[in-house]
Formats: sequence, structure tokens, C-alpha cells
Amino acid sequence: MKNKSIIAALSFLVLIFILVESCKKHPENTQTDFNLALLTVSDYMYPQQFTNQFMLTIFKSLYDSTLINTGHGKIDSAMVTRTVSGDTIDTDIMYWYAGENAHWHHNDGYGHLRMGTIIIRTDTNFYKSSEGNIEIIVKHPFYYDSMMVNVQNIHISKIGLSKNGNQLFKVIFDNIVLDGTYAHKFTRNLNASFNYEMVKDNSTPWKNEDDFILISGTISGNTKTGINYSTNINSGTNRYKLGYQCRYIIEGSSSIILNGNGYSNDTALVDFISIDGCSNYYQITIPNEMTTKSPIE
Repeated sequence: MKNKSIIAALSFLVLIFILVESCKKHPENTQTDFNLALLTVSDYMYPQQFTNQFMLTIFKSLYDSTLINTGHGKIDSAMVTRTVSGDTIDTDIMYWYAGENAHWHHNDGYGHLRMGTIIIRTDTNFYKSSEGNIEIIVKHPFYYDSMMVNVQNIHISKIGLSKNGNQLFKVIFDNIVLDGTYAHKFTRNLNASFNYEMVKDNSTPWKNEDDFILISGTISGNTKTGINYSTNINSGTNRYKLGYQCRYIIEGSSSIILNGNGYSNDTALVDFISIDGCSNYYQITIPNEMTTKSPIE
């Protein structure tokens, strides 16, 4: 009887040891951790969407044929004017003006609100050269969804032509803060370095309906989940594709490094599903855990 008690006690200790060692091997492989990663990746989409939509407005304003020919137009709900003075071209993008829809915030057509006036300044050789700098000037404070953004920290350069003859741009988003204090929202910080390739339909050089932009580069920042992200969008076939007629990324993939709240250099993979067109879905894969499909906000 005594031997049976000893064997039972030893068996119990062995079972406890196995359970403890099993927990040590897989401390993070839980549904809660996966959901936290999903929330983090979803939170990354907001600043990515801001950079996409801001640059779409810039590119549209630079190449809109009506604006170039007449000196005025309406782009993404903004009143836009173009003036030439000496060797300088100023393109004013105004979400803050008297007259039509004269109120604080303007729906930009992308599902977000904007306010403010900024100026894109180029020289008169801008359209003749494949290289050159573009200056961003803040005329009135710029707000995005009621959050003040220092867009003057966005640096834009033309850097030549691709092997296919498409115009290339380099854009640095330098310590951008989407300050949520006024709007009682989460304050986001981001840094990004993007390469843009503008792919134009040669049959309609001054129209953008059939054009799209290919994006590669990096973006990093913070999220409401307490996890920081660092995203790498590879060049080549993995680049993000952004169409002028769709406010979301149409296709492309990236890897996201997560750090914080139990994550240390953990990788999430994001694939914007091309088959859904502009239906706004992306697939998230956490290696060795799960895969899911989610919409952007």
C-alpha cells in the first residue's frame, strides 16, 4: 500500500512537471495574443491610410489638367488654385475658405475629415524635369479627423524615371504627429520613407482616372494597444498598389514587426487581396498561429 502511494505521488509530480514545461514552451500562443496582434495591425492601417490619401491629393493637384489649364479646380473636396509668379508655381489646397461648404471640417471623399490650407510650391521647370524638390507650406493649421498634423514635416522629391519611364518620387514623413488632444483621441506618431512610382495611362497623360501608384518603403509608429510597429513594404511585385479611383490599397503585401506588451520582434504578414478589387479587405497571418481576413476601418 505504501509503494502504491509513493508511485501515485511520483506520477503526480511528473504530471505537474510536464504541464509547467509545456507552458514555458508556448507562453504567447493564445487567442488573446493573436487578437492583440490583429488590433495592432488594424491600428497600423490608420496612419498608412493617412499617408496614402494625403499623397493622392498631392499627386492629383500636381497633374490635374483642369487645374493646370484654368488655374482652379476642386480635388478631394478641397478648393484648389494654381498661380504662376516668375519662376514659382504655387498650388493652394484649401479646406479652409469662405463660400461653399464654409465650415470647419470637410469630408474628403475618402471617409475622413480635413481642415486647413497648404501650398505645394514648385518651380516652372517642374514638368520639364524628372528630378527636383517640392516644398510644402502650411498656410492654415492642417487637421485630419480633428487631429492637428504638422504636414510641413513631409518632404517630397522627384528622383528620376523608372526603367518603364514612369515618374519616381521619394517622400519622407519626418516625425509626424497626429495630435489627438483637441479631439480627445489617441495621439499617433509615425515616421515613414516611401518610394512612389506614378504609373500613367499614356493615352490620357493629363487625366488620372486610369492611373495608379506603386508604393514601397517603411513606416513605423505607435498604436493604442501599446505595441509599436515597423512595417516594410518590399519593392518589386509586393509593392502596394493605390488607384486614383479607389481610396484603399488594391493589392500588395508587407511584413510588420511588433514590439511591446509581450511581443518582441514578432512578425505579422499582411496581404491586400487583389481579387476583392476595392472591397477593402486584407489578410493577416501570424506565423505558426493563425490567419484571418479583415476590413480596414
